[in-house]
Amino acid sequence: MNLIFVKNLNTYHTLTRLFYLILTMDFVAGQFWKLNSPSERDMFILETKSLMASGICYKDVLGTASEPTLKMQTISYCCPGYRRNSQSSAMHCEPICAEDCSNGICTAPDVCECYPGYTRAGGRCEEL
Repeated sequence: MNLIFVKNLNTYHTLTRLFYLILTMDFVAGQFWKLNSPSERDMFILETKSLMASGICYKDVLGTASEPTLKMQTISYCCPGYRRNSQSSAMHCEPICAEDCSNGICTAPDVCECYPGYTRAGGRCEEL
């Protein structure tokens, strides 16, 4: 059994969705469900995403509250090199890779990790 440690809440939600996709309905031999073994690629995605930085930065700003203790507020925003995923209701920042990252995962700004069976060559992930 592989254990995956999660560094941030956004990654936890991503992993939960991926594990949900791995669960499938199977009515063979009276079983209502079974857990398919994740492929090498699925495990790579899970492990890589669990180690990625959140890309969320914080800063203190002076608010407009009349109460002096409430004037300082901490806001969150996407760090440089990250963009907000508008499809997520929670703050979720994704790294931006300028070069093609097909057959891989953009793990940090301009850092592409290729899937198993692929290698980085000529600015892209190519099959071995």
